[in-house]
Amino acid sequence: VISAVLVYVAVRTFQPTEALALQQAERLRNDLRRMQTLATTWGQALRLTVGANGYSISCVTASALPPCNASPVLDPATRNPYLVNLEPGLTLSGPTLDIDPLGRPGGAATFTIAVGGVPRTVIVTAITGFATAQ
Repeated sequence: VISAVLVYVAVRTFQPTEALALQQAERLRNDLRRMQTLATTWGQALRLTVGANGYSISCVTASALPPCNASPVLDPATRNPYLVNLEPGLTLSGPTLDIDPLGRPGGAATFTIAVGGVPRTVIVTAITGFATAQ
């Protein structure tokens, strides 16, 4: 158990920050796809709100009924608020993005995850909402 903990700490400590930025970009891309799925499943418009150190997903219009009775919404898989904090040292910039009940974005969007070297981007296309991480 001790050796496993030491290996975990060593890997996390020596992992290049550019690799962490790419992992976070992939997670954001996956969360955007999940957001589209939730919007269509729930029949609710959802909003991705970006902060410097993370992002959250909430309903565009709050209501007294689930899933829009909490902000951010609760992730159905974990029952925890859909709030993602970036790894230390990474910053996120980008617009607020709304996804309608049919899974379509309000327009194209580009999100940037920055760390010392090369920034990583997540690009969302306007009509389909297809997201790519670069």
